[in-house]
Amino acid sequence: MRRANEACQNFLQLQQFSFMKDQPMLAEPTGSVA
Repeated sequence: MRRANEACQNFLQLQQFSFMKDQPMLAEPTGSVA
């Protein structure tokens, strides 16, 4: 379970990074996941 959660976190970080490159004004760092 923990390993899957870490993989999910890594995926979300990659998604957020590419989103920040596309929309730097809208991007906000978020520490929690719904």
